[in-house]
Amino acid sequence: MTAATTELEWVNLFDDVATSVTRHSCARILAAYMSDFLTRPLAELGRTGAVCPFVRTSLKKKTVWVTFLDGDDRTLTDETIHAAIDDAATLFTELRRQSPDEATHTMIVAMPGLTEFQRIDDIHFLRKSEFVARGQMLGQFYPGCTQEGLWNREFRPLDAPVPMLIIRRMMSTDYPFLASDTKWLYAYFSRFAPELPVRLRSSLADKMVVTGEVAGAFAALRMHNEDEHAR
Repeated sequence: MTAATTELEWVNLFDDVATSVTRHSCARILAAYMSDFLTRPLAELGRTGAVCPFVRTSLKKKTVWVTFLDGDDRTLTDETIHAAIDDAATLFTELRRQSPDEATHTMIVAMPGLTEFQRIDDIHFLRKSEFVARGQMLGQFYPGCTQEGLWNREFRPLDAPVPMLIIRRMMSTDYPFLASDTKWLYAYFSRFAPELPVRLRSSLADKMVVTGEVAGAFAALRMHNEDEHAR
């Protein structure tokens, strides 16, 4: 799959890992991280089940698409990364249009040569709102990412061997990651409580927003039980 605007090549990571490796050698590392780490239970996770149940289904259905951006900290520009994110958003929307009942599509912008990980956080901060407004999530993953887990504040689920930004659909369990911004909460309510009147959604979002240290305490903001699956 090739994007029209940048001509980036997007490969289905689990349709044929060997073919993905021909695009970039780190494809095997990425595939192993997703299939071995994210799909299995860990004691330090703080709950039963896989680290990310969503990923297990995506692997099974082969709905994970990835592009590998060449370059290092000096040669890989922010403009190139933003363009790749734009392509990912366009292709994600097209995939959802082609198969509206398929909710497991995942787009990965991988940057194997990047070591200035603050750039990933900065771009994630700049772009998150536009994805949330569309009912999607933009996630940042890289070696040493310190974002805490939902069930154990000492667990680091986004500490990944490959620096990347990931697009997926918003899920009902994403509330803790959206509670620090009124617009994000409004988008969350619009997706999961669309029957509520518009002004009520807006009022709830305004009253439920959290700030300061509380906003970063994702485990404290968890509002679902261990055995409740995201939808």
